[in-house]
Amino acid sequence: MHQTDIEKKRQQLINMVNQYGLTSTKALLCSQELDQLLQHYQQKKLKSMQSGKPCSPFINSAKT
Repeated sequence: MHQTDIEKKRQQLINMVNQYGLTSTKALLCSQELDQLLQHYQQKKLKSMQSGKPCSPFINSAKT
């Protein structure tokens, strides 16, 4: 799972809302999927911070 997956899902959610409305079942399901991706990313980031390893190649890149 990468940040690009999150961005793709976010864009998909925007499209769903524009097409079907904010409270449509399709938009709500897409929103829940985005929430899961974000939660997974945050858990991964927390674990990597605790281990001292960046979860993204862009984190700590200024130090090298």
